[in-house]
Amino acid sequence: MEDSAVAQAKAIPSLLAHAPNLQRRGAGLRCSFLLQIGETHLHADLADARLELTPGPLLMRSWRFALRGDAQAWSAFWEAEPAPGFHDIFALTKAQRFVLEGDLHPFMSSLLFFKDLLALPRAASS
Repeated sequence: MEDSAVAQAKAIPSLLAHAPNLQRRGAGLRCSFLLQIGETHLHADLADARLELTPGPLLMRSWRFALRGDAQAWSAFWEAEPAPGFHDIFALTKAQRFVLEGDLHPFMSSLLFFKDLLALPRAASS
């Protein structure tokens, strides 16, 4: 389960490259963050609507915020039509399946961009 969820996450940069509306909304945004899927760490560097993912954990690698969740929750989140409660990052946080931590200012100030960015694998699974 974790391998398929990690593969879906690793597809996000190429999915973003083919989403011009999302690229336009992310223009000028620069941020480093951490995605954790089960035990797998993916360090994300976002610059001008381009995303680079580096597998980790990497010692001394900084990030502004982290979004951590179990592989089963990520897989359910990325289904083409997620079940109730698995459709939204905050719903999964409230259910204690995701943990959002760190400096949330960049995440919250571009909330719709990040929500749409992280939901990109849904389109690929339909």
